[in-house]
Amino acid sequence: MKRLLCALLLTGLAQAQPGTHGVCWSGDGKQIAVGRAGKVIEFYDAGSGRRLGRVKAPGPAFTSRSFSPDSSYEVSDDINRLVWSGGNLISGGEDGEVRLWQAGKVRAKAGVGYEICGVALSRDGALMAYSDSSTRYLDSSVRAYRIEAGKLQEIALEDTGEPESTYGAVQLSPGGRYLALANATSVWINDLQDKQVTRLDFPSKNAFGAKPKVCLSDEELAVYAENRLELRPLKEPKKVSATLPIQDADEMSFLPQGLSVHAGQQLLTIEGGAITHKLKFSQRPDAYSPDGTRLAVESPGRVKVYDRKTARLLLVLKL
Repeated sequence: MKRLLCALLLTGLAQAQPGTHGVCWSGDGKQIAVGRAGKVIEFYDAGSGRRLGRVKAPGPAFTSRSFSPDSSYEVSDDINRLVWSGGNLISGGEDGEVRLWQAGKVRAKAGVGYEICGVALSRDGALMAYSDSSTRYLDSSVRAYRIEAGKLQEIALEDTGEPESTYGAVQLSPGGRYLALANATSVWINDLQDKQVTRLDFPSKNAFGAKPKVCLSDEELAVYAENRLELRPLKEPKKVSATLPIQDADEMSFLPQGLSVHAGQQLLTIEGGAITHKLKFSQRPDAYSPDGTRLAVESPGRVKVYDRKTARLLLVLKL
């Protein structure tokens, strides 16, 4: 079993997807990892659906009610944020801990006890970032690390000033140069190479409006706010290269085939600033395979895997 888990955690070699859900593919697309209650991660064969093994974070599972550091909300020990690349698996959840897994073991931890909103990895697995539910930008809301020899080396981020509300999920470009995050009305692009920060404002017409959604390729930034999708070059993020009116988008991911956007009952593919493919698909995708050909949807007790081009059901993982 130890050899099997070691092999599983050493195969993530391709592009990672942002870890905003408790399911992700390995970098080679052969395995699927699923976060569970009790600080457990299970591994499944992405072809057959057979369960290959499981790992558990050290420490006892929660046996009574536990709360965030400021006692503002109750927390669980579910693992519901996962991303996997370059032999490194990163997990996070409501307990406020971000864990670096290598060869089936936790090698390093980060976090200050607030719920983890998102985790991200660069394509080679050498750079990691996370965001949590606190509001202080440099203190704990967003942090970035280099992963070296199983240890986390924190990267100093440029200060943007204290935001007026919490950030959503953090994003990294596949090559690791750019970090992006958003709060209720703004998006920040942090160029980790040139150490520059660009702020983009997206004032909401609704006081309770959703945060802008962001995702990154190595060259392009996509921002969705107020039923409008904007594409911007990362080298000139204040410049808008394309704008598309899209209603009710709830998920975006850059794939090898282009930008994938789930909106309402449709799954859209956007290339060159235009919609090139539409597919009827009512469920919100939670993760994509590295080659972009498959998508996973979480539901109670199972994960369903679909062909992204045809929406054909390929596999059901019974948890």
